Amino acid sequence: MINVETGASKFLSIIERYPELYDVKRSRWKEYVDYNIKQGYRPSNCSTFCPYRDTCEHEKNILSTVHRHSIRMERIDGCCEKYYPLSEVEQDTYNAINKAFFSCDNKIHVIKAQTAIGKSSSFLRIMEENPNKKVLVAVPTNLLKEELLQKAKRQGIQIKMTPSLESIMDELPFEIGCKINQLYACGQGKKVHRYISKVLETEDISCLKEYMDKRKRLGEYKGNLITTH
Repeated sequence: MINVETGASKFLSIIERYPELYDVKRSRWKEYVDYNIKQGYRPSNCSTFCPYRDTCEHEKNILSTVHRHSIRMERIDGCCEKYYPLSEVEQDTYNAINKAFFSCDNKIHVIKAQTAIGKSSSFLRIMEENPNKKVLVAVPTNLLKEELLQKAKRQGIQIKMTPSLESIMDELPFEIGCKINQLYACGQGKKVHRYISKVLETEDISCLKEYMDKRKRLGEYKGNLITTH
């Protein structure tokens, strides 16, 4: 209790309210409490006294178990981590993606996987092994889009990527760049290209023209494609 906010005073007030239930006087209990606080004693581990320790998925102690912090991770008592060779994990990743790729259904397959275990390499390997298949890969950022494109080209994979407004923002007039960012920030991304088309009706902005031309040519492209989501 002393580790909970107002816990010590709550503990002592209960003893004072029901003195007949305690052999030790309140003054003595207060000495114990003060001593424990000064010594910095922490709550006892659940595994040392709790009768439910073998069946409850508890954390270190009762306080951390009932008040889990979203920004703190604690090892579950009795947890034993098992590690695998990276090569085995990469192969498992490829197998899972490959199985989903060739599944005979129209369902969405969700594969939970941490970073740096070969997801991108698996995509490229599948494209390399199946040149007659057309694949669309969506990545979180334009930087990853560029990296994946370069990796694919080094493997001899025929692929293109969608053009990015982010790469030409520094070339745009200030007010046009602000308007585009504002539309995206407001969740009106579908209006961006309509706005650009309207701007190009009255203004000659070469980087925007080139961007829209790339989009138009990409609409006729039928091969592998990398984009952002």
